[in-house]
Amino acid sequence: MIRPILLALQNLASRSFLWIILQAIAFSLVCVSLLAWLGSSFLDDIPQYEWQWVTTLLTYIAGTGIFIGALLMVFPIAALFIGLFLEKIADIVEEQDYPEHPEARGLSMSESLIVALKFLGAIIGLNLLLLPFYFIPVLNVVLALVVNGYLCL
Repeated sequence: MIRPILLALQNLASRSFLWIILQAIAFSLVCVSLLAWLGSSFLDDIPQYEWQWVTTLLTYIAGTGIFIGALLMVFPIAALFIGLFLEKIADIVEEQDYPEHPEARGLSMSESLIVALKFLGAIIGLNLLLLPFYFIPVLNVVLALVVNGYLCL
């Protein structure tokens, strides 16, 4: 049990793994930024009220909601991109850590996409189930890290 964990930690420091992780993070940041930008484009549609402070308050509330929504989507979007790179990760692990084993059958791009979308669905579903607990301070951070970290193992 300890050997695979140590091998995984060693692999995280390798260039090939770091490149995949950096690509997934970059794609995730682009998607989350686009999601936030798309959400902020709706801020102009907030109705204008007679009292300016009401309009300003609604704009701040909507902006905060868009920001929090974009943050909540970081894990699922990152998981989607990691799922797309899963075949490359498996190839690297097999080559570096298990050269004595026979080569496994690889997944096609469509199979990888299906696996990634199923995984994305599981992450979104579980996070929606835990959404009420995300409004409890301290527990929200712990739950988000534990649940999403476990799913991404």
